[in-house]
Amino acid sequence: MLSMGALAATGRKASVAAVEGNLYITLASGERREITSSGRDYDPSLSLDGRYVVFARAVPGPPFDEPPQPRGPQRRSELWMVGADGKDPRRLFSGEVRGGNFRYVEFSAPRLSLDNRYVYFMIPLAAVCGGLVSLDLRTSQVRILTPAIGLTMLDKGAYRGYMVVVRRVDVPIDSEGQGGGTYPFWLYAPNGVPIREIGGDQAGERFIRENR
Repeated sequence: MLSMGALAATGRKASVAAVEGNLYITLASGERREITSSGRDYDPSLSLDGRYVVFARAVPGPPFDEPPQPRGPQRRSELWMVGADGKDPRRLFSGEVRGGNFRYVEFSAPRLSLDNRYVYFMIPLAAVCGGLVSLDLRTSQVRILTPAIGLTMLDKGAYRGYMVVVRRVDVPIDSEGQGGGTYPFWLYAPNGVPIREIGGDQAGERFIRENR
């Protein structure tokens, strides 16, 4: 049975899914093929050119909670990529993303950039939101881009390959206790550079529908 979030829609010709920790690709013909068999894989997505699948893989072992993490213990994971035909799997990143006093080892929702140079993924950055991180596959450099709660890769039109990121923006708490944070939708270029704010929920969701 597919869980919500396990199925990553990846365009009109194919889709990828995680089922009990293994990845499957379903072609336009309806044919389904198993492309990994570790039993520990999740959050797959297909590259925009249809050649690769990038995904996260859970690492066996005790939870990580040093120093105490904003959301409690993390499960260790790695980022991997495999050909859409199931060939040539390779590990892209295994280690830690450092931010402030914390070390992050739990990764989710990886996406490949249009040119397949960057992987964008999420970490549990804070108690109230995650963090968007870029991994440069040429240099292996990782960089936290912004506090965020999600990203969507656009796959058609003038913004093909761009990302829509739901960012967290801190708002000072006023004398009446109002404030804390807002979550506007932002447009990001394929190389991870922020372009402009799109707006709130309705504007952001409409923009995504028009470009997917």
